[in-house]
This record gives sequence, structure tokens and C-alpha cells, in this order.
Amino acid sequence: MPSLTRSQLLFLLETALEDDALLPQAEDLARNWLATCPGDLSVQAALARILGRRGQAEAARDIAGRLRIQAPCDPRPLRILLETASASDAQAAAANACLLALRETPSPHVALPAWGGLLAEMFRALEAGDAVLAALAERSLPALLAAEPPTPLLALAHLRLLGLQLPSARSEHTSLPALPAVHALLGQYRQRWPECLPLALWQAELYLAGGQEARAVEILHRAAAEDIGGEVPRRLWGEEHPYRGLWAQEVALPLDVPLPAELAALLGWNRLPAGAVHEWTRIDTKGTKDTKGTNSTKGANGTNGHRPSAMVEGAGSHSKAAAAFGEAAPPQRESAPASPKRDVIHQKRFASLHLPRSSRPVYLILTTRAGLTAQYGKAGYQRIWKALRALETALRPRYRGEVVLLAADDPESAARYEAAPAEAGDPWAVKLLLHDLNTWFRAHRQRIGAVLIVGGEKVVPFHKLPNPVQDDDPDVPSDAPYGSDDEDYFVGKWPVGRLPGDATARPAVLIRQIQQIVARQREEAVRQTRAWRLGLWMRKAWGWLRSSREMMPDTVGYTAAVWWPATLEVIRPVGSARDVLASPPTQALDFVGSGLYPATLGYFNLHGVRDDTPWYGQCDPRKVCSEDFPVALRPEDVGRNGEVPRIVFSEACYGGYLRGRALEQSVALQFLAHGTQALAASTALSYGSLRRPLIAADLLGNIFWNLVAGGVPAGEALRRAKIKMIAAARKRQDFLDAEDQKTLISFVLYGDPLAQVRFSLRIPKYRPERRAYLAIPAVADSAADVSLKPETVARVKQVVRSYLPGMEDAEWHYVAGRTAHAKGGTPQRRVIVLRKGMQGKHRRYARLTLDRRERLVRLSVSR
Repeated sequence: MPSLTRSQLLFLLETALEDDALLPQAEDLARNWLATCPGDLSVQAALARILGRRGQAEAARDIAGRLRIQAPCDPRPLRILLETASASDAQAAAANACLLALRETPSPHVALPAWGGLLAEMFRALEAGDAVLAALAERSLPALLAAEPPTPLLALAHLRLLGLQLPSARSEHTSLPALPAVHALLGQYRQRWPECLPLALWQAELYLAGGQEARAVEILHRAAAEDIGGEVPRRLWGEEHPYRGLWAQEVALPLDVPLPAELAALLGWNRLPAGAVHEWTRIDTKGTKDTKGTNSTKGANGTNGHRPSAMVEGAGSHSKAAAAFGEAAPPQRESAPASPKRDVIHQKRFASLHLPRSSRPVYLILTTRAGLTAQYGKAGYQRIWKALRALETALRPRYRGEVVLLAADDPESAARYEAAPAEAGDPWAVKLLLHDLNTWFRAHRQRIGAVLIVGGEKVVPFHKLPNPVQDDDPDVPSDAPYGSDDEDYFVGKWPVGRLPGDATARPAVLIRQIQQIVARQREEAVRQTRAWRLGLWMRKAWGWLRSSREMMPDTVGYTAAVWWPATLEVIRPVGSARDVLASPPTQALDFVGSGLYPATLGYFNLHGVRDDTPWYGQCDPRKVCSEDFPVALRPEDVGRNGEVPRIVFSEACYGGYLRGRALEQSVALQFLAHGTQALAASTALSYGSLRRPLIAADLLGNIFWNLVAGGVPAGEALRRAKIKMIAAARKRQDFLDAEDQKTLISFVLYGDPLAQVRFSLRIPKYRPERRAYLAIPAVADSAADVSLKPETVARVKQVVRSYLPGMEDAEWHYVAGRTAHAKGGTPQRRVIVLRKGMQGKHRRYARLTLDRRERLVRLSVSR
């Protein structure tokens, strides 16, 4: 199979644009390239032009609309918008104004908006580099800001203007002054235009100047993935910019589609071999070393002739043509048995994972048509389905298995897998469909490897599981049953994630969550280039100079002050006390501006309330506080800096409760909206410990962070953490407490189940859990008339005074239970439940577990 370099591809696409007959093949070439390298701006622009020439104006405008945000100083997408729009189109008018600002010739047939001339004047002043002219141009800034032009060009001009006004504060290594005001303004603009590459590159510069190398390198690698040609940094910093080593000078990929003879001739691929020996080099895009070799044949005169390792379709006719003219045909190499490219990739990947070829995993994207239509309307459903198709396409080159998009209630989709469709509003019917699907997959040498549920409660309902704990929750919303194909939902067989959208009829919230996963697949394309391998070598070299502790991912922890000791234990695998803030004294605005937030990983051990949106801290009872339950984090605080942690684990009660919540009313949804890839949280009351030993949600969080730090994807880390919790309970007491059970079923994962702390997308080794080993009795609370000895009551009250100050006057309730091994009517355990309302909204629970000898063996408190 021949390789096609990027420069050759661009040459062919430009040539094809001059001949309409070649446009279909050119479109195939461009799409084939973008399937592996989606972050190629020039190929995207060429594809948009091709689509426009072929009458697909809307598709061309979609691509050009994205490009004008990513690369606002590139005139190509602006011209495409003008060529494919009517004279009254507002987007075309904005594109015309941008062309004027960039000193390009605007179209005389499209009206300029009022702000177009003001923006052009500001750009002229900035090009002159004159502070006086810039000061004059600044007078038009309020009018420009008020007009809110739909382009990042104003952001670039505003920041450059600030740089001219503060020249003494600028470092020779940065384009902008490294000042708090500049950081703040840049953060605001990045929040408005998160896809704009110049803004991202400027932020990387400032991070490097401030000593935050990890964040800077992350942004630079992301930019290299979204612009593999390095066009934006060259336009921003010049050809010899200091980061050019992160971008490959040339990229080549195997040619997977037939090349028309007219285009092959332009590359000289349809010529007879010359008489000299040539060396040829192919860039290996699979991460191995570049290989160099020769492939020569003997001509009729005995001289060596070079022959490529594979030719374009139809090239085999050369031997027949040579024979017809009395020439000796070059000998044909023995070719390997034909097999599709995807099978070859799968064989290599599964061999590296020691997986049997008969258990290829399937990434299942699951939703319901009726649910999406009911919540978002027909037009909203069509937009979401289009985004899901793009997600399916983006995942296929990256996922080490098959990717299947399925509407559970669609009869035609279900029939492909010999299954009956599920009713959209019935969670158990959807679970039965998963059972039928996995049965079909196993019969075809496959298995479910991960499930991504798309939609919230109205689209794919949560299971309403019985609450094993006697507290205020009538049931426990859970995705746990979707993780297995049998009745045991404590032990999941595959990871499950959910893109929940929000409770409103706005499809844009869900579409953005989908598109963020698509965008992350573009980052993976950088692995196909030498630039990624260079960056990987640089990171390894950097690791030799730093301790393993310093090489851990950046982490921020945020805890209620009363739970400080337990929080330090939970976060130990990925952080330390210096990474944790307590509330009080920290409150919402202090946390955002602390310098620790955002980080790569975020751990939140705060209070949550079902009927309120913020997360709260709690005063340490040994200290004097102005407020016992200060507001620690509000939804509007999450994206204030323009960035958020990549992976989040929250122990807050109801941290994952989304019933009836709009985007603006949920901390969890705000994390997802601003770029968090995976968030684990509880849909109900959550329980933990005050200090060691860790129990319930604290234990789950500690195990989760251990696995995430080791590179395990977030969904798989949560699944394994639950399994390890069960194993720990079996070792400790041979049964599951009610709090443990509630922890296992209430914690769900929002976002991509395959999200990882490092840039990678892989499936961990498939390790089926031994059900006999994990089988363990589960003990739920039951009301009982429990009588305790007077000395036991006195001892319990002393524990409450010592460890739970403020709960001395709480309501006392007694519950009892027995394991499956218990004989007779005597309970094996007694639980004292303390319940107290705190400051109106907060209701606090504490559970003290006693064994048969009335010894206190466990103390847990609600979050």
C-alpha cells in the first residue's frame, strides 16, 4: 500500500478543484485523511471548498464555521462562508468584516456590519505597533464590545492592545504581559471561545512564564493535535517559533482509497520504473520506528529498477504493457493474503493486550429515539443524532474494538442483533436488551466492552433501586444495572458512562457534551506523527529530572473542614495536604482564585443538598467559625477560570442528582459543560468516615484514585473500585453493610467511561470477575425494637460527644439486620441512626454500628 504525504495530498486536492470530474475522488481522499488526522486545517478547508463546489453548501458552511473560530486569522474559511451564503446572511456579513480587518479584499456584494470598520481600524493600529495609534483605537473598544461581533478576532485585538499599553511588563518569551489582569481577560475570552487556537497558545505561553509547565505542555499538545500542520502557531509566532519541534515537518499515511489515473499521473505513480536504485522512506503512523529500505527489480538490461512496495489500483497493468512491447516485465513480489486494514489493526492491538481474538470488545453508544424526541423535539433529535454519528465516526479509529450506535427502542436497529426493541421509558427493558445484545456479540466473537448512555432521565431512565439505608431517600437512582447482563448489579461486567444533557429542552447542552468527546479524539491523531513521539521523549527526559511525586498529575482537593483527616487519606494516591483546601475558611470565590484550581484531577468532599444547587463546607467543631455551613462551590464558579479538572470524583450528597436540574443549577453539569471528561458522583445521600479506616464513599474514592493514577480509564476505574470494595468487605466482615451497598449503587459516572488522565484511548485487559469469590451477603436496614444495655448507651453518647459534636440532641433510631448466614431470630448487628436538621437545608445523618457484643465497630456520617 503506497503512502501519501500531506504536501502531496494538498497538491492533489488543489488540482482536483480545477476539474469538477475529479471532485468525488478528491472528497474521498480528504475524508480518508481526516478520519486519521481530523486536526488538519488545510485539508478541512479543502474539503469545505469541494463540498461547496458539489452543491453541499450547508456541509461546507459547517466546516468553515468551525475553522473561522479555530483559526480566526485564516481567510480561507471566511471566503468559503461568502461563497456559499446569500447577501443577507448575517454570518456572511461577519465574515466580510473579518476579511476587511485582515487586510483581505472584502466582497462588494455583501454588506459590512457597523462594527466591521471599527475592528479594521484597531487592527491597523496594532499592525503599526504604535502605542499612540493604539490609544486612539482603544476609543472604539466599548462600541465593539457592546456589538459582540461573532468572531474571536476582537479578543485577539483586545489582548494585543493590552500588550501595547503595558510593554514593560512583557517578557521576551511571551507575546502578552504576564500580569493577573491579562490572565483574567484571557481566561474570560477562552471561556467564550474555547476552540480558538491562538488564545490557547497565548495561555500556554503565560503558563510557561509562570512555571506551570504541565498545563502549558498539555495545551501545546492539544494544539498540535487540532492543527497538525502547525499553521496557527506559524501565523502567530513566525516560522522559527520555539515550539516548532512539536509539529511534524511532514506527515504520511497509507493510501486506503483508489487514486484516479489523472491524479496518480501528477505524482508520477503510473510511470514505468527508472533504471537507478532509489531509497524510499515511509513514516510509520502506528508508533514504531521509521523504516527505510529499497525494493529493486531487474530490468531487461540487467540494471536495477526501483519499484514501490505497493501501487495504486490498476498499476498491475504495467507488466502486461511491458510484455506487449517486447520488454521483460518486472518480477511480481509475493503479496500477503488480503485483509481489511481494520482487522490488521485489531490483531496488533489485541495481541499487545493478550486478549483472545474471540472476545473483541464493543463500545456501545446507547440512547432512545422516543426519549430524545419527547425532550428535544424532532429538530433537536435530528441535531443530536447527527452529533452521535460524528461521535461514532470519531471513535472508530481510536477504539480497540467495534463501535456501535444503537437506539434501544428502534425495531430496525435491534433486529440487526436479533433482539427485541426496548420501551423507551422502561429501564429494565433496556437492561434486558443489553443482555440480548451481549448474547449476540458473544456468538459473534465479541463482547460489550463499555456502554455510553446518551441522554438524561427522560431519555434513558435511571433504575430506581431500593434504598438499603433507612434515611430520607425513597429510592436510589442508579446506572449500576446497565453494567451487567444478569441480576447482580453490585458487580459490573463493563464500565458505564452517561452524557446526561440537562432537564431542559435545549439540545445544545447534550450536543456540547457529545462534541467534547469528538474533539478529544482529534488530540489522539497527534500520536500518528513524529511530533507526538518527540513530545513523549521530552516528557520521559523531564521525568528523569523530577521525582515520581512531582510527576503525578496536578490535583486539587476541596473538603469540608470537619473531614480533613479522611480527605487526606482518600487523595493520597494522587496528591497531598498541600493540594487540599478546606471550607471554612475557603469559600467559593476563594477556591477559584486559590491557584490550585483548576488541576488535572479534582476531588470534592463537601456537603450536598437535594433541593439546593451549591456544595457546602462544614466547620471543624474544635474551631470557632462565623458560619457552620458556608457555601463552598456554586455552579457559576466552576468555569470561572476557563478550565476545569479532566477527571472529578465528588463525595457530596446528591452530587450526581440531576432530576429537574438545568445546566445553570448543577455543579456536576457545569463541570461537564466546561470540559471535564468524566465525573463520578452520588445520586443520593453519601456516607463516609471521619478518619481512618476509610469506609463507604471514602474507600471507593481512595481505590478509584489509585486506579486512575495508574492509567486505568475512569469508567473502568469506578467499576474495579466497586469490586475491590466488595472484596474488602468480604475480608473485613464477610457481608456488605447498608452504607456500602448504597455507595455501590448510588455512584454513577457522567462523561466518557474511557476518559484517562493521560492522552490515550485503550481498553484495559479483560478480566472477568470470579462470581464465587465476589459473592457476599448484603444486609439492609430493617426496623426493630432494639434494647441496649445502659452502659452501651452511655458509651455511645460519649462517642457522639467526642466525634460528632452538635449531634448530642439528634433523633435516635434503631435498626437491625442479619446476614444470610445468621440462624434464628437474633440480629447479628445493631445500628444506631442519628438524624438532625442543621440550619434548615442541611439534614445530617450518623450511623454507629454495634456487633452482637454491643461493641462499636463502625462510625459513618453523611456527606
